[in-house]
Amino acid sequence: VLILGLFALLKINGLRFSATDESIYFYAAKAWSDGLWPYHDFFFSHPPLHIAVPALFYSLFGFDVLTGKLLSAGAVAVTGVALWRMVRLHVGVLAGVTALAFCLFAAEVLKASTNLTGVNLATMWAMLGLWAAMRRRFFIAGLSTGAAVATGVYALGVFLGLAVLALFAARPSTTSRQSRLARLAGHPALQLLLGFVLVCGSVNMLGYLVGGQDYIDGVYRYHFLKRAKTTGFMELSGGLEAIVNNLGLMLRGRDFTISTYYHAAHYWFALLAPLGVAMAIWMRTIQATPSLPADAKAQAKAAKKSRRQRQNRTDKRAGTGHWLLLIDPRRWWRHMHRGGFTLIIVAITAAVVIEFAQFKERYAFYYALLLPLISILAATWIDALERMGSWVIAGIRPDRAAAPADGEPVFESRPPWLHLVLLVMLLLSFNWVPWNMSANRSAFPSEYRSTSSSRGLGERLEFAWIEPPGPALVGHLTRALLWKGNRLRGNAESSVHHYLWSKKRHFSTAQEIADYVRDHSTAQDTITGSSTHAPLIALLSGRRMAGDHVDTNSKTFKTGIVKREAFWRRVCKDHVKFIVAGPRSYFSPRQMHRKPTVKRYFERVKRFRDPSLKHWRSVTIELWQRRLPADAEPLCQYIPRSAAVRAKQPASRRSGGR
Repeated sequence: VLILGLFALLKINGLRFSATDESIYFYAAKAWSDGLWPYHDFFFSHPPLHIAVPALFYSLFGFDVLTGKLLSAGAVAVTGVALWRMVRLHVGVLAGVTALAFCLFAAEVLKASTNLTGVNLATMWAMLGLWAAMRRRFFIAGLSTGAAVATGVYALGVFLGLAVLALFAARPSTTSRQSRLARLAGHPALQLLLGFVLVCGSVNMLGYLVGGQDYIDGVYRYHFLKRAKTTGFMELSGGLEAIVNNLGLMLRGRDFTISTYYHAAHYWFALLAPLGVAMAIWMRTIQATPSLPADAKAQAKAAKKSRRQRQNRTDKRAGTGHWLLLIDPRRWWRHMHRGGFTLIIVAITAAVVIEFAQFKERYAFYYALLLPLISILAATWIDALERMGSWVIAGIRPDRAAAPADGEPVFESRPPWLHLVLLVMLLLSFNWVPWNMSANRSAFPSEYRSTSSSRGLGERLEFAWIEPPGPALVGHLTRALLWKGNRLRGNAESSVHHYLWSKKRHFSTAQEIADYVRDHSTAQDTITGSSTHAPLIALLSGRRMAGDHVDTNSKTFKTGIVKREAFWRRVCKDHVKFIVAGPRSYFSPRQMHRKPTVKRYFERVKRFRDPSLKHWRSVTIELWQRRLPADAEPLCQYIPRSAAVRAKQPASRRSGGR
């Protein structure tokens, strides 16, 4: 309750307008709730469930930005509870609470959980599917992981990893009267596959029936047409070599290095998790020396031999305490409480990492899907340390305590070198600190050397406090318990501080821009522009996106999925009045004068400077308004850049003369 309460306090600080891709998803969900169909009426680049859940809420309760943000935060809270239940059941109470805290307070999870990017809903379905699988409910697990992939294709790694492992899960008990088909249908892997196909297959079929080829182009083909961000990336047609090559590129890439900097402890503890399982197996095989008087050595030796024989017989029958547990997936399912659960999560995590490596581009919020798995593994390492520490320091193993005739228990002593082993494990755990420093130096060179915008190591950076939305008590508690107003370059800071510094940035001029648009247009007029700004402005001003082009991301034009000529044709026919020009977009303020269509038919009428979108500098957002058309001139039409260049050339050059 305390962990969830602290998470809720942090989330309230992030409930502001943001200039991110969530603006696209807000508008798309609202449009769907109003009767427009994705893939048929407007281009959309993700599976239907990405916006189906918020669209359902908007249909029932009406549109509100706050609703979408709370849906995202609520999905993360459900994810955390699912992790807590899984780990508490199969590892222990301490590990369950630790996994919950590791997950909810991971930097990327905190940052992504107030943006409706879809990754949080996909992660929720994926973790609920894992929870069901750990309870041997494989059909339900298939339904849930199918919903995850139907929300975001990047969740496919979770299903594939779980599907392979389900092949090794024990079949339910059968009778001789059952047919072979009935026994086969009860296999965990088939149950998982049936549930997955039922949801994911049905959603994809519905999407195809609605959008046809446009559905295939938006959800799948568009992403294959993107240009790889990393030099040396190989297409999957290269086979195993391509998979290994891309994995190496990802692990050395900047996006993973940044994630490592923010979550060095998470990743390091997760890497040590299999070692924790091995240590647990080893601890169960140690035969400690009994602490008994010298004249009772013979009796103790006989008792010890007897206990060892009994324990070996028990271990052999149960299959526990055997080193084959580390490599036999069948034993993982049979002995989950002995370390099998941890090894299952290790395998699924590896599948997700390999899948991520095959993406041509990755964004920071993608890691919000990976970090819950990493948090489970990190928590199991903490639990292994606690268990070994309790055993070594207390010097007591109740399950192997001797009880002589007088009734006084005699506890077994520990070999003295076990204290050294425990010390080595503790020291090994702190290796995340140099890893964090190395990742910081590699991902952010300006933290350590002077640049045009940095004075390098030790520079003091100040962050302005901005009151969060909601009651004043939220601000008082946040500032008293969690806020830090400055940092030094090169220092490691907590994920909570990074999150709060990040969320003090917001789209503070959104309502002002929307008010201007509403006051200077009619209900018939429409707008277009930067994909991270224009959809939100349209929603706040009560105007539509021109031509129902919701996603105006520059990649939609670069890949050719949306043709520029077709885009402008639809936009011009739909009474476009304003273009919202924002940075890092197809409608960048720096590029507006270079677009012949914009230069001829539009003019800049307003410039807004938002001081809150970036730290220590303002961001310029421009409004361009359509000029009144001249007589006999079309309202507006697409002018290719090549045509504009030819128009500027002398007639002699255009005709090929000297």
